[in-house]
Amino acid sequence: MADLIALDTNAVRALALRDEAVLRCIGVSQPALPVLVIAEVTYGWLLQARKAEQRGREDLVGSALDRLIEFLDFARSLPVLPYDADAQDRFRLVRSGLGNRSRADLRIAATCLAHGASLLTRNVADFHDIPALTLVTW
Repeated sequence: MADLIALDTNAVRALALRDEAVLRCIGVSQPALPVLVIAEVTYGWLLQARKAEQRGREDLVGSALDRLIEFLDFARSLPVLPYDADAQDRFRLVRSGLGNRSRADLRIAATCLAHGASLLTRNVADFHDIPALTLVTW
């Protein structure tokens, strides 16, 4: 079985654009989505739709919701890494050592650690000091 490589939010965006560097980084690994990344991307498209609605731009509401559908179709094609009890335990351990860091980033990292996945991200600064987390970047 191929190694798991979890996609951070920025990697999902790059993969949607068929970025060659991201495709090379994934290689023969099995891409997977931490459930927190699904939440972040979904929230982003819903927020875009809401802002467009406030501006009275139904065309942009429709566009944002279409992108959400595309993302959800993509998400269904990949394994999802749950934020399970093991990930929650790892989150508590990682958080205790790193202070005021984005909880979302720490949860993504903890999910990767719990499921033995490396993390494909451009945000190395957000994750570089998390013990035992393997980062892949492009």
